Amino acid sequence: MTDEVDDISYTVCNDPRTLLWLGNQLAMEFHIPFETRDTNRPTEIVFDLDPPSVNEFHLAIEAAKRIKKRF
Repeated sequence: MTDEVDDISYTVCNDPRTLLWLGNQLAMEFHIPFETRDTNRPTEIVFDLDPPSVNEFHLAIEAAKRIKKRF
């Protein structure tokens, strides 16, 4: 699925198939979740937001705000 904002198409990862596709494209970097003793219930997760360049750092900030709204 894609979403278009300001004539830019973005991939929306909202199902396992898209997640697998993104992983195949090396577009995602996973970090080990932080857990308590109950390993089936992680308490935190890291989203590694890398902007395309220093001049576009505002994009990482915008992504962080969108993630915060979602979670």
